[in-house]
Amino acid sequence: MHIVFRTDASIQIGTGHVVRDLTLANKLFSLGVRITFICREHPGNLCEFIEKAGYQLVRLATPSSDSVSNALVHSSWLGASQEEDALKTLERLDEIGGCDWLIVDHYAIDITWEKIVRQLAKKIMVIDDLADRSHDCDLLLDQNFYQGVDARYDKLVSSQCIKLLGPHYAMLRPEFSIALSKMKIRTGKLQRILVFFGATDSNNETLKVLHAFQLLNRPEITVHVILGINHPFKSDVRNFASSMKQVVCHDYVENMAELMIDSDLYLGAAGTTTWERCCLGLPSLVIAVASNQIGPIEQLSHAGIVRFLGEGGSVTAEYIARALNEVLATPSALAEMSRNSMRLVDGQGVQRCVSAILNYGEVNEETIQNYT
Repeated sequence: MHIVFRTDASIQIGTGHVVRDLTLANKLFSLGVRITFICREHPGNLCEFIEKAGYQLVRLATPSSDSVSNALVHSSWLGASQEEDALKTLERLDEIGGCDWLIVDHYAIDITWEKIVRQLAKKIMVIDDLADRSHDCDLLLDQNFYQGVDARYDKLVSSQCIKLLGPHYAMLRPEFSIALSKMKIRTGKLQRILVFFGATDSNNETLKVLHAFQLLNRPEITVHVILGINHPFKSDVRNFASSMKQVVCHDYVENMAELMIDSDLYLGAAGTTTWERCCLGLPSLVIAVASNQIGPIEQLSHAGIVRFLGEGGSVTAEYIARALNEVLATPSALAEMSRNSMRLVDGQGVQRCVSAILNYGEVNEETIQNYT
């Protein structure tokens, strides 16, 4: 079987799409599936990262900006019109002999693109978070938490499309399910806090949080800061942190599960780490750094799974410091948040997704729920 991923990373897009796709690709590859990625060379891309992971990569050059349409909210993320991108993808698919499955993880792609590439893709899977556009696909994954999630895509995909909906299908790297065996009981007592604002943090929310810790003045609490792979203000953050003995800065890390296990609270952006944190029961204070994060965070906040502090541009260091003081005073609330989180994600989501792909045609939406 040959499976092709069409996804992108960039300074604007971030790295979350590629990272979760690599998780799925790794599991499929371990079962003997041939994997190819098709990615555009945007600034901040992860093309070399994908190649270092051992996968065949087909690069699409970035065309002139005047070819980008405004048909979708995130159209600019594609770097081309959907028609142009689809035709270039078709050319590349033809060169590599087509594929059994084409997995699309891109907010700038919808039914327009998918109908064009159908001729060389036997089946199409879409990974989405937004439910804001129609798709021509056989399988759809949205791992987000929403009330009424079962009807979320009813008018956006055909009735024949199998839908994998909710955190039950959250695709986590194996290290997180392994880390569950090392889980400690979280009492809500805070001794170590983990800070992470994604791969780019273009507004430098990280530095704002360090100002908040300075205001908090609790030097006995250790703060571990992860600076993303494309963080544009690394030197500013490191210079400020150098005067705070409690702060430890890390560049891109590969032991996220270990850091989460050892932490008592997360403070940062939402994104794909949401489900990693839920799996390990790590209580979270979350700031939205992109508009598409707001809806899911609000839903999780109302369910007592995270605490939503607001949008990055409006949240101040003073407000963050007050929020930290509040959670320090209410450890039982953090312990309850931890329990609520762990009920959502068990670390087996990627296996359920793989089962849906490899056993497609033998299952329906009811039986897919039983995969482990």
